[in-house]
This record gives sequence, structure tokens and C-alpha cells, in this order.
Amino acid sequence: MFAFATVNKPGSPAAACGVPLRPPVLSTSSLASRHQQAARQGAAPISTSDIRRKQGNEAYLLLLDGLSPAVFLPRWHKAFHLYDQARQTAKTDHELASALRNCGQVFLKRAQHTTAASERQDHLAQAAKHFTSALDIGARCNDQKWLSTVEAALESCVRAAVEELDCTAGLLKIAQAASDKLPHLKADVWMLLADAIYKRGISVLETEPLVCLKHMHEAYQPVEEALRWARKAHWVAALLYLEELQHDIYVHQCISESIQERLRGDALLASTLSGSEDLDMEAVWLVIDAYKQAAILTREHAVDQEAMALGRLGVTYDKLVLGRDSRESATRYLKKALELANTLHPVPAQKPWFLEITNTLLRFQQEIRQREEQELRLQRGPLLKELKDELVALDKAADKGVKELVDHIYKTHPPKNNKHVKPDMSPENMKKGLLTAVSHYHPDRQRIVETGAKWPAKVQGMLIPKALEGRNVVLAAETGSGKTLAYLLPIIDQLLAGRRQSNGGPRPANWVDDGAVVLCPNAALCEQVVAAANALTGPDGEPLAKALYVSSRNPPPKWSPDILVATPAGLMGMTQEYGGYYGWEWTKTGVVTRMRIVVADEADLLMEGSYARDLQRILAAFKEGDRNHGVLSVCRLLGMEEQQFLELPRHMRKAAQEGGLAAMVNAGFVPPRPLDVEGWDTQPVASTSETLPPRDWKRQYIFVAATMPSGAGKSVKADLQRLMPDAVWLNSMRLHYAQRGLTHHWVAATEDMWRETLQDVVAEDTMLRQGKGRMLVFASNVAAAINVAEALQEVGVRALLYHREVPVAERAAALETMSAREGVVLVCTDAAARGIDIAKVTHVVQADFASSAIDFLHRVGRTARAGRDGHVTSIYGPENEPLVDAIREAILAGEPVEGAFSRNRSFRKKYRRYGKFVPRGATAGQQ
Repeated sequence: MFAFATVNKPGSPAAACGVPLRPPVLSTSSLASRHQQAARQGAAPISTSDIRRKQGNEAYLLLLDGLSPAVFLPRWHKAFHLYDQARQTAKTDHELASALRNCGQVFLKRAQHTTAASERQDHLAQAAKHFTSALDIGARCNDQKWLSTVEAALESCVRAAVEELDCTAGLLKIAQAASDKLPHLKADVWMLLADAIYKRGISVLETEPLVCLKHMHEAYQPVEEALRWARKAHWVAALLYLEELQHDIYVHQCISESIQERLRGDALLASTLSGSEDLDMEAVWLVIDAYKQAAILTREHAVDQEAMALGRLGVTYDKLVLGRDSRESATRYLKKALELANTLHPVPAQKPWFLEITNTLLRFQQEIRQREEQELRLQRGPLLKELKDELVALDKAADKGVKELVDHIYKTHPPKNNKHVKPDMSPENMKKGLLTAVSHYHPDRQRIVETGAKWPAKVQGMLIPKALEGRNVVLAAETGSGKTLAYLLPIIDQLLAGRRQSNGGPRPANWVDDGAVVLCPNAALCEQVVAAANALTGPDGEPLAKALYVSSRNPPPKWSPDILVATPAGLMGMTQEYGGYYGWEWTKTGVVTRMRIVVADEADLLMEGSYARDLQRILAAFKEGDRNHGVLSVCRLLGMEEQQFLELPRHMRKAAQEGGLAAMVNAGFVPPRPLDVEGWDTQPVASTSETLPPRDWKRQYIFVAATMPSGAGKSVKADLQRLMPDAVWLNSMRLHYAQRGLTHHWVAATEDMWRETLQDVVAEDTMLRQGKGRMLVFASNVAAAINVAEALQEVGVRALLYHREVPVAERAAALETMSAREGVVLVCTDAAARGIDIAKVTHVVQADFASSAIDFLHRVGRTARAGRDGHVTSIYGPENEPLVDAIREAILAGEPVEGAFSRNRSFRKKYRRYGKFVPRGATAGQQ
């Protein structure tokens, strides 16, 4: 806004000093001074007018600021009375002009001490009147210095009157009188007046639009006058401001008229709605016309008023106009109103008109959705019936599969206790019967009941039949779903079946039973798999199959286990560096020859990073063994020497390597004697290899994982599909979903708030305070884990530590303590996130948020296992927000979090804005 109080015409007294005009300090005028000087030099004596004026000056000096009305008014009346007498007794133009100027000053002083607006305007008008008269008479004296002083006083009077603006008519009179005497002030005065009227109008825009409209009309005259005089004076700054002011006056005139039209429409709408039952459509169209006019008047001038008018227009179409077109019109106007309202800052979300618009649109959406659902139900009726029939058929097929599994269990493992008869497998007892049947794999049932496990789990029902068929399988199922038992049970079943086939007869010197190798990413998970396998015992309490964890640090015994458990690096180191010291079974050739079943647990982790190289070398060795085994099987069955086999055509040799004798015959090989290739009913010739088991077998590969990243280009899923093109893929329904029993709590914390936030989260755990429950606190690395433990120590929480720098024995002791006791807190890195099963973890805290959605799933998968409930608290900072938002959206929508895997490039781009992230507790450059 143009600062009128400081804008002065160049050449005026106020402009010379650069400050707003003020009443000049009272002093004896130059006219009176010369008159007294003449008297002292022998001229005529001092006149009565000069004496009264001098006495008035003395009284004027007593009109100090801050005087109470009781003291001020008598002094003022005395000063004015003396000045008025000086005016009445004046004999010359000098005396009369000075007296008039003094009268103007005393009225200006009175205006400054008056609080009532109308009285103040009257006093200012009197002051302007006297100053104007003083200028008329003083002009004949031709004293320019004196005239400039009076002009400055008149200018101050006018400015004070404009700032008040309590009486427009009186102000116009003052401005007109002053502008005639002060040509240089004309534009400034009219500009001040127009601005003041405009401001007064917009102050009552919302409450009294008619009053605002009246003021806008009044402001046009002073704007035109100011423009006329500013053009004459070539005052560019004033011209620019006045053009802007003129536009603002026009805009607010339109807004005032729009509000008036909208109020008229509201009144018509209320009258129409309160009328008779028969709707007067003519009145309805009058309402619509009023709202349309209100919207047109404010278009491109006042977004909020246009939005309000359009909103009322849409509501009117919705309430009063019938037909499909009316609903479309209502929707169009309401959407336009909402679009305009959303451009405002701030958005008027709590305004009644905004709520009415949004609620009406939401109702429209609900009605459309209900209508579409109704139409869809009509369309889907036949399809739903067909799907229902298919589901019934699938349920019957599933029941058939369960019955076949139970029959297999009781056929291959008949219970030795006569009380354990085959359960009733009617539909209502299907689940109970399956539970009873599977319990024969684990006679020590009570210990499993104590863990709270609900089994056989669904994934076990998926994997076991396929594994028993000898198929290569890839199983992807959520954490805590029972994957370990799912692959251990068929392994043990096949090992026991192999023993029964031997019938306890004599064996060759180098005979070995079929074995299995299980590869895990870390030692803790290896030990857990060994414990699970050895817990499956027979009636005598001995393990049905002996499992053993081996590594270069944990050398094998002289006896050979049924199930060999190792990390990829541990198996490579043990077989390559030390295997020969412990016998042929522990060499690369011995392991490849003996281990018929190969399992990769946490396969997605094993196929990436530093694990991938060792796993690829191990699988390559097994694949090479498969090819050699096919060749040796063919030679054994045909009584052929290996040199003779090498002389066969290349395509026949390749067929033998990939599919054995049957594939070789299909490739054109003619055996020297008739063979039942399909049934292998003929008696085999003695083996040409002492290390090859006399029985013909095919190696089986099982890959299990809790997460299976997929997508375009290179991914774990694509790698597995290339590696095992014939594998059966099994996915659980909850893959990449957060567990059902999980409750999530998300806490945003900046770096300086992190420590206190973590302490509050742990200290406020109700179960821990009662000495119950178990808590896992995840940190990003070793340094961060130590920092977390120290932070918890500060609030009296003693935590166990689990990370790679903690000795293996201490890590095992920490896990054992965690499983055996309640009220324990374990601070760990992601080393504890993969596969490790700690019973009844009640609370997982992410002190440092996971670096990817995969790590998030594995971390939170440590709780809410086997159907239990669990709680997760995730503390995150600004650098984690993109990943946190994606995961939260997926969880809230009940969708898998696969789309939030941070391996995607889009997340990498989002993280770049935060720069290089250094984990808490570490220093820059530290890994």
C-alpha cells in the first residue's frame, strides 16, 4: 500500500526534511516581529490586536500534551478568546492574517486533544477554514516565508482529517477547501481520501456488503480527482498506485455485488424450501441465476467467493433439480468449487461451505459406488455361483490331499502304541485328524505344545507332498510360518525310506545312506536347524535322523551325519582345506556323492552379496556331480566301461548326463540287450564306481525363503528360475505381507531426539515393567548396537548384545537366555533378523529403521510367530521417510510390501537428497 503519510509533493516544507508534515512550533510571526521593531524605532505604538495575540501566545504555550480535559479546556478557551479578540481588533492585513493563523493553530490543538470523532472533525474543519482565510489575506502581504508556514499548517490539518475518516461529507468539504489553496497538495489529498474510503469499505465486506459497496462507489470520485491532479504534476509513483487502487476498488465492488447476489440466492433458496410441497421451478431458476451471477462477478477476482457461489450452485442443483443432467451439473459445479478452494492457502477445511461441498461430493461417490456394486452384483451373480462351486471342489480336493497325507503317514510310520489309531478324517474332524497324524513325526508332543506352535502349518501342507515326490521346490512363505519343519519332515521321511529299502542286509564297504545338506547364512540359524532336526525323535527318544553343524572352526566327527548343516563359506572351507583329514565323506567328492537332497534356507540372502559366490560354486559342484552320476548310472546299468561311454556320439552323452538311460535311448541309443527303460525291472550290473550307491537316485533341490524379490531384469526370483527351470514354485498367501497379529507404532525422531525417544519406547513397555515379555531392539551396525545398549543402560535397562563382534559362545548364551527367561531385552543387528526363532518375542523395536523392505519383513518377523500377537515400534528419521511411507501405505491397505523393496531405483533417487547416511554410533568413512 502506498505510504500516504510520508508522501509529500517535492518542494513542500515536509518533503525538504523527509518526515511527515506536522503543525509548526508556535513562534511570533515575521509580520508581528517587524511591527514591534518599527514601534521601537519611533513608529506607532503596539496595537490592541498585537497585545491580544501576544497574550494568546502565552496562553497557547500552556496547552501542554497530557493535560486532563478539566485543565486543558479552560486554558484552550482563554487562548482562543484572546486570538479571536486579536482578529476582531485587527487594523491591518498583517494583524488579521496572523490572528487567523493563530486561531487555526488553536483549533488544530483542540482537535489533537479531542477523543470524539465528530468533534475532532469539526475542530479540524475550523482549523482548515482559519488557515485558508489566513492564506487569502496574507497573500496580499507578499511574505513567502510566512505563507509557507501557513501552508504547512494547513497541510497537516488536512492529513489529520483524512486519517480520521469518521465523517466523509465533512472531510470532502475540508479537502475541497484545502486543495483550492494548496495546488501542489491536490493529488496527495485526494489520494489519501480515496485510500481511506477504500480501506473503510473492505473492513465491512463480509459483515455489511451493501455498506462496502456504498464506500466503493464513494471512492471513485476522489480517485478520479487524484488521477487528474497527478497527471498534471507528472507524479509517476502516484499514478501507478492510483491505477492499482482503482482496480482494487472495482474488484471489491464486484465482490460486494457477488456477496449480495449470493445472500439473495440464499434467501430465495430458503423461501423455496419452506414453501408448499409443489416446487416452484421458476423460483428455483431465480436461485440458480443469483448464484451464477455471484460466481461470474468474482471470477478471477476472489477465488474464495467464487468457490462459495459455485458450491451453493452445486447444492441447489442437487436439492431442487431432478434428473440425470442435474446430478452431472451439481457434480461439475461442486468439483470446480473444490478445485478453487484447494488453491487457497490455507485451505478453508473447517469452513461450513467447504464441508458442505466435500460432504456432498463424498455422498455422490458413495451413491455411485453403491450403484456400481449393485450392477456388479447383478453381473457377477452367475460368475460367483460358478466360483463358489469351484471353491467347494477345491475344498474337496484339499480334503482329499489331507487324507492322502494322513494315509501316507500311517502307512510309512505305523504307530507302535495301539492307542494311536488312525483318526477320524470326516470333514468336521479334518484339522484335528491331520494334527494327530503329524504328531507321529514328533512323539514328544508336549514340548511343541509349550512353544505355542500351531502345526502342521499351511506351508508344511504345501511343501511336504511335493518334496515326497522328489520334485525340485522353491518355497516362499512369510516368517514364522514353519518352513524349517516343512523341509525337515520330508527329508527325514526319505532317509527312513532308504533305510527300509536296504532291509538291513549286507552292504559294500563304501556304502553310504542318502543324506541331505542344509545351507544357512549364519551359524545361529545353522544351530537352530540342527536343534529342530534332532528334536524329531523316535519311540526310543533318539533322533530319527542325526543332524550336525560343521564348519572350518567346528570340524566334523568321524561318523557321518544324516543331515549336514553349514554356511556356504563354512562348507567350502571345510571340504577344500580340511576334508581329506576326516575321511572321504568330508571331501568335495564325498559330500557331492552322498548328499542327495540340497536345501538352501534363506535362499534370497544366500543368492546375493558375499554369499552368492560360495553358493554358486557349491551348486556347480552338485550339478557336475549330477551329470557324472547320470553317466555312471548308465554305465552300471549297461555294464559299459567309462571309456566306451566317452566314444558315444556327443548328443547321446549329453542326453545321458541330463536324463539317464531313458533320455539316452530317446536320443537314438540302441542298448545291447532288451531293457525295461521305464520300469527298470532288469537286474542291474555291478557298479563301476565304489563310491556310487548301488541304488539309482536323482538329486533333489529345495530353496526356501521368507522374501522373494522379483521384478524386471536381474532378481533372486529370475536367478532361481534360470537355475531351476523344472522347479515347483510354492508361495504362501501372506508372502511379503506383515503378520496378521502385528500392531505397528511409527515414531518420527530427529537425530537430537533419537536417544530420548528410544529410552521412552523401551521404558514404557508394560510387559517389561512387569518382568514379562521379550524385546528385540534392532540397530544398523555394531557401533550403533553398542550405542543403543548404552542409551538403555542410562535408564536402568540392562540389555544383552548380539552382533558379529560378540564371541560365538556369548551369542549362543544370549539366545538361550532370551528363550529361557522373560523380561529380557536383546540389542542386535540384522544378524538376528534372518530365520532365528526366539520363542514368544512380544516387542520388536527398530532403533535404526531397516535399510530395505526385505530387512523390515525379517526384523518384524521375529515377533507374532506361529499365530501369536506381537508389537513393533519403528523409530525413523528424515532419511527413512520414503521407505517408511511406502511400507506404511502397504500395511494400511492390507497389501504386500513387495513394491517398497528399496532395491528399486526410485527409492535410491529419493535417498539422494539426504546425502551420505552414516549410521548412528559410527563415524564417517566407517563401514
